[in-house]
Amino acid sequence: MGKKVMIDPGHAPGNVNHGPTGYYEYQGMWKLSNYLKEELTKRGVQADLTRTESQDPSLSERGKKSKGYDIFISEHSNASNGKARGAEVFYSLQRPGDKIHAQTLSKVISTLMNNPDKGAKTREHPNKPGVDYYGVIRAAASVGCPHIFLVENGFHDNPQDEAWLKQDSNLRKLAQVQADVICNILGVKPQDETLYRVQVG
Repeated sequence: MGKKVMIDPGHAPGNVNHGPTGYYEYQGMWKLSNYLKEELTKRGVQADLTRTESQDPSLSERGKKSKGYDIFISEHSNASNGKARGAEVFYSLQRPGDKIHAQTLSKVISTLMNNPDKGAKTREHPNKPGVDYYGVIRAAASVGCPHIFLVENGFHDNPQDEAWLKQDSNLRKLAQVQADVICNILGVKPQDETLYRVQVG
């Protein structure tokens, strides 16, 4: 059976998360998610999205769409005080084995973006010990998805990270490095995109 990845483009049209010079998180992550889908498809992996461009499913609906999939990955960009930079990847408290994969994802993203590597993290619900804080992570775990990640691709309220995220070519490169890590997790070997055959007469 082929491997399957469910990609969640964070937020949706109408969401106000944006940077200082016109980047909107929902737009950037919609593009990135589609580029990631393209990259995985090229490598023989089935990749699907939790929403269409105009839809805004609930966090629970998004996570539960990973039922029957090997990986769930929710794409976001972060915000703080306008000064923070960096990449970080959250994984589920229910999937401790994902820590090493989350570390790898965070490292390749931060290396590409040339910002700090904030690493692999879990976030616990403040009122429920042992329960994941993020709804998409909780929902994906509830339907048995083996690998679950929520990725913060830089801080869009930081001018440097925002400028990087606004470049379409950068989002394509980001999709490529994420696809590399995902294929490694799934044990999918890289495919040669072009095969050259020389015929001798």
